[in-house]
Amino acid sequence: MFKGKLFNAWVSALLLCGLLACRGYAVSGAGAREIHLRQNARDVAPGLSAEQLNLANQARGTGLEIQLRGGWETRVNARGRNLGLRGSFSKGRGLAVRGTGAYGDDAVAVLDNLSGVLGAIHAEKEFVPREVKQDGLGFHHVRISQRHSGLKVVGGDLIVHFNGADKPYQVNGTYVPGIDVELQPALDPKAAMELAVKDLAALGETDAAVRGEPELVVFAFGRAPVLAYELVVSTAAAATKAPGFWRYWIDARNGEIVSRYNDTKDVAAPTPGGASATITGNILAGEGGGVGSVTGSFENSVYYLYNNDLKWFIYNVSTSAAYDDADTYAHRDADDWGISDWIEMSAAINFNATQAYFKNTHGRNSYNNANAFARANVHEGSNYVNAFWSPEKQQFFFGDGDGVTANSLAVMDVVGHEFTHAVTEHTADLLYAYESGALNESFSDIFGACVDFETQSDGRSHYPSAVD
Repeated sequence: MFKGKLFNAWVSALLLCGLLACRGYAVSGAGAREIHLRQNARDVAPGLSAEQLNLANQARGTGLEIQLRGGWETRVNARGRNLGLRGSFSKGRGLAVRGTGAYGDDAVAVLDNLSGVLGAIHAEKEFVPREVKQDGLGFHHVRISQRHSGLKVVGGDLIVHFNGADKPYQVNGTYVPGIDVELQPALDPKAAMELAVKDLAALGETDAAVRGEPELVVFAFGRAPVLAYELVVSTAAAATKAPGFWRYWIDARNGEIVSRYNDTKDVAAPTPGGASATITGNILAGEGGGVGSVTGSFENSVYYLYNNDLKWFIYNVSTSAAYDDADTYAHRDADDWGISDWIEMSAAINFNATQAYFKNTHGRNSYNNANAFARANVHEGSNYVNAFWSPEKQQFFFGDGDGVTANSLAVMDVVGHEFTHAVTEHTADLLYAYESGALNESFSDIFGACVDFETQSDGRSHYPSAVD
């Protein structure tokens, strides 16, 4: 019981932190390569209106807890026994919360009820349910995207929470009020694509390819709203870096880069400057170098590092002829790997332990809680000193290291770290920049350590005896 509640609390914390994290700083180790480009200093964010403040006070008078913060986005955290009940503070069009399991519609009705506090005009036009998640307590959480004249508003993101009785008890997130932008672009999508590729080239990313078509949006993330093209540009991996998954916003009126960041989640290699820590593991010399075992699969007359129960498998992405299973699923003709590939075996043991930890401790069925297979790609790159979770491919990648800066990254705490990035993406979906990006990394550090500690043996029998 405790373990299930612990995970539910963690998921709730992720959902809250993802929307309430303060915004204004870059958090990537790559520094200026992954920062957001902010608004001009002359732009002054507006405060809360007198009507918002008055209606918020009226809502507090009915027993609701209301926290508001002004700026380009109105940040709100509202709690109460039933946020769907109308009162003196209610505005909007009187949409009713039915409580019949239509969580998307009910979430919009709740925001209609709070529209005056938020500064919203027309809830049905401005708020679009994006996804509904149910936690282990039977509570439902509806993520809402803001729209303006049919365009997605980057910076407007809310969550409406329903308890087990389908009563709305909390709303948190950000809403961008008073949007007034020219909706006719002066720049065509092709020009926006060319500008993004040119910008990446200036950063040394010459092998860039735009994914899909740019989308016209209103960008208002921590700045004055502006019409912009949103696009994704991928870059190839190299010996010292992960493949890039760059998100760009280009001003659709003047071609300026409004914002950009690399959405590939990776963990940097350890350095001599790091704090000393005791790490335990199996198979790789850095984890003890002993012989470990893991439950795999036998079919087609071969043995696979594949586990259907805990939903993971190992894939060798190297094309080198040095490997019997190059560019395919990790497998052998015999059930004894011997010393043929310590990295594949360590990755298998560590993914098995990580999936078991999240399932047994937190009741989670793989990273998306829907039994998705965790694909662990090993032998990534050449002398590649990194590991990462790819949001594009929904896969994990581990380099072998260069033998100097670091050895293989397929060790227990790194596996747990990268796996947690995937869990975070499928729960809070924290933006990988600013404070939310720092939270994203910190959650991965914490749960990577939890997985590591969970797999350590009980050493209490080795404690010094208190008896002489």
